[in-house]
Parts: sequence; structure tokens; C-alpha cells
Amino acid sequence: IEGEGNTDVNIPVSLQNCIVRISTTENFRKYYPEAQFTITTPDSEFSYPSTETRGIFIEAARFSLSGSLKKQDGSTASFAERTFNSLKPATCYTVAIDVANAGGFSITITFNDSTETVEFEEELND
Repeated sequence: IEGEGNTDVNIPVSLQNCIVRISTTENFRKYYPEAQFTITTPDSEFSYPSTETRGIFIEAARFSLSGSLKKQDGSTASFAERTFNSLKPATCYTVAIDVANAGGFSITITFNDSTETVEFEEELND
């Protein structure tokens, strides 16, 4: 490197975080007009309303998801924390949440290629 000159330097960089976003279906939003999700990472906790469409940048390791749901009649339901592991850097993950079936007792949570059914103790449309 010489003074008053230019020197080209290559600095390798790569994205080490990933993006997580939550997507709810129209059917889900009809059953739960108000829903609030919590995304918890090893270092942080994020509040994520069901109306949010932007993703959250988090460390590419793992995260947990829980939720509080308000039904049409104003009563509430919630689901316990679910943990998602082995996240990869520079990847966008979408957690899709839907009502399992009309009049049922569950919601479905889809992450990558796996779908989990979360059962509730009471009927969704009571």
C-alpha cells in the first residue's frame, strides 16, 4: 500500500443471520381477528402481530414460537412454545399458521416441509 494511491482489496463477507416471518391464512384471521405471536431466540424476544408481513432478522441457530389468540367472541386461546432448530444463514423461513378445519379444535403450523397440528381443549368457534 502506498500513500496517495488506490489499492483494491477483497474482503469476503457473508450473511450470518436468517429471516423468520409468520404468515396466517385468511381462514385463520377470520377465526382469530387478533393474534399476537412471540418469537424467542437465544438472545432476544420479538412480539409479532398477525398483521405484520415483514420478517425478523435473527441469529441462524434456533427460535421458539408461541402465540396468544383472540377469538371472534372476544375469548382467548394460546398455544405453547414450539421450537425450530438447525436454521441456516442467509435463508428466509416462513412459519405458516392456519385453522386445521372449520369448527375444529386445532390450528396447523407449517415450517419448511413439516406440519404440526396444535390441539386446543375447546372448540374454536364456541
